[in-house]
Amino acid sequence: MNPTHRIRNVLIGGGVFGVLFFSAIFWGLPATQVPTGDSDSLEAKKQMLSRFRAQAAVRNLHQARQEQSQKRLASFEPLFLEVSDHMPPSSRLEEIVQKAAAESGLVVQRREPIQPGRIHPEYRQVTVRIDAQCTPEQFTAFLVAVRSFPRFLWITEISLRSSHIKNGILLYPSVLVSAIIKSPESPGSEKSGNPVISSRP
Repeated sequence: MNPTHRIRNVLIGGGVFGVLFFSAIFWGLPATQVPTGDSDSLEAKKQMLSRFRAQAAVRNLHQARQEQSQKRLASFEPLFLEVSDHMPPSSRLEEIVQKAAAESGLVVQRREPIQPGRIHPEYRQVTVRIDAQCTPEQFTAFLVAVRSFPRFLWITEISLRSSHIKNGILLYPSVLVSAIIKSPESPGSEKSGNPVISSRP
């Protein structure tokens, strides 16, 4: 074969191969490569959706716990003190404590309501402090009267001082008595922190 023809055939074959090769690369790129920007945007949207789902799950759990707490407290409402809307929150508790002290023989030297604390959007804890003078027997009778009251009352704190007298011992107790009242929170009112309900001997 003439060398000229061989060279021409090689050049033609090489040209055809080059055209096919670059065509394959050109048409194959769109099918095999995804722009980086679209990939990043899709991943960001997936992460945002995941966060929204997690936040919704937390909100649903919080709402379910609130509803459960509301039902549990509502079942105890017959034990809570009833207070009229036009009366101070602790007024009913003050009357009860004063009556128990008088019937037990305590000499009340001071009676002071403590600022009510909200334990739930529907309920508040009311507390009354009394400072008194009495004998040990009279003080025991007072504690029994408080604990025996039909509604739920509890002693939050007790502090005692004593002095010796001719016929025995005289006590000077300072007592905090607490109860729960139903007092729905007004729309737009400030929410106070929940107090810790405790009992100190």
